[in-house]
Amino acid sequence: MNEEKYNGYETPQWELTGTQPEDGSYEVRRYPAAHWTSTEEQRPSVDAPSSNSFWRLFNYIRGDNSTKEKIDMTVPVIQQVSGQSCPFSDTTYKMMFYVPPKHQSSPPDPSNPDVKTEKMEETTAYVRTFSGRPKGRDFQKEAGNLYDSLKKNSVDVSNIDMNIFYAVTYDSPFRLFFRRNEVWLLPKKKEGEETKQAAQGNEMEQQAE
Repeated sequence: MNEEKYNGYETPQWELTGTQPEDGSYEVRRYPAAHWTSTEEQRPSVDAPSSNSFWRLFNYIRGDNSTKEKIDMTVPVIQQVSGQSCPFSDTTYKMMFYVPPKHQSSPPDPSNPDVKTEKMEETTAYVRTFSGRPKGRDFQKEAGNLYDSLKKNSVDVSNIDMNIFYAVTYDSPFRLFFRRNEVWLLPKKKEGEETKQAAQGNEMEQQAE
């Protein structure tokens, strides 16, 4: 498994799969099932202000939850970027915080109805790591570079979900150098997986009510 912490913050666990690219241009990681806390909003771009999403999640870990319990901050902060339905519409951005191991078995329910805690099933992620202080176009460029690398390494890209990519950051805005960023591409969900996850989400919402 990977390191348990990054600069003192707990991170989700993952392991490298047995199939890695010879050129080392990306990693293929397997993430086990885990709980994440998330919120969505419509924005015109990755660079548009995302403070609403961040503060909803930050308030959750600061005690805006069913047990009024403070939860440790974790990294990375992930934004799931969905494709636009048309060139004139905003994009749906889903920001996610990893629930730390202490709360994985029973995470407190969010008090804010716009915040959800959900169990993400085990998944494989194609991951490209890069440094700097990226803007939205940089994440998009790196996602494109990752896609090109997959093709060069004979990955069947028809099985990759090209409607979504993940913009991943590990460092606070105050860190100036040696910053760690990633883009993730995931395989398409197998038939029945989306229905299963939706049912699990509905069950958790009913329990919260």
